[in-house]
Amino acid sequence: MTEVECEYCHYTFPMSSERCPHCARPGLFPNVRAAQDPTEQNVLEQRYETAYQEAASRGTETVCQEFETTVGSSKAVIARPVGEMLRLATSDNEIYSTYYQLIDAGIKIPNGDQWNQVRGLVESVMFPNYKEHIRFAALSLHTRGLTRYGECLFALRDEMIAHRASVFEENDVVWTERQNMPLTRAIVIPPGHRATWNNRHKLAVAKLARHLTPTTTSDEFPGVLLREDTTSGLDDFIEVHIWGPITIRTMESVALPQSTRRSRNVIIKALREKLTRPGVHLEDR
Repeated sequence: MTEVECEYCHYTFPMSSERCPHCARPGLFPNVRAAQDPTEQNVLEQRYETAYQEAASRGTETVCQEFETTVGSSKAVIARPVGEMLRLATSDNEIYSTYYQLIDAGIKIPNGDQWNQVRGLVESVMFPNYKEHIRFAALSLHTRGLTRYGECLFALRDEMIAHRASVFEENDVVWTERQNMPLTRAIVIPPGHRATWNNRHKLAVAKLARHLTPTTTSDEFPGVLLREDTTSGLDDFIEVHIWGPITIRTMESVALPQSTRRSRNVIIKALREKLTRPGVHLEDR
């Protein structure tokens, strides 16, 4: 496991630790520290530059620059059932928990399917000794989201997550499967596929510039950045990893898609009343 040096006491400790075990001073969040690794950043920069070179050869450099600028204002969006949103909006003390925290607390039964078994292995590698602290979101424009996880989409405030969020090429489990990596090699994630929040635009260009054409318009950018399929394994998006708790105060806006008129009106009224207190905008779509 890679070690880092504490900037205060100068002793080393595992990169996965959230604080120095010697002087107990807090450090960077482990997922952010991993994204800031020099090798990680250098390989990402190479991918980014290569993407622009190829864009120039295809006559899409201007479109790519516009796409990059647009992604610079993208949001981390989480999709959850509306009942979960109503709970979170009830009080500042309600926390959006992780899958592993719910299981450890005894209030969720672990899914026994193959997907979740593989998920546990992959995320133990991706987030060594801290996977239970990571919340997942999708990088999105115009509050698009993966609605298979819930009809209620909420975007997070940049100022509440930028310091503790990193981004990854796509769903971590799907990405690992596509690499066809045996478990003996899966203990190391190849560099160049994750970035800090402030460099999310570079990862988006490195991954998606090849999908842009000279005729791609800005109205199409949201669909380039996030594409939801009928099968979860075929969804294509950049995954956001957020360390630590999320409450209603972490949220910027909530979007509710169309449903039956009667239930829609009841839900909108209840949510609007609850979201007024923390000042979260309700986007009725």
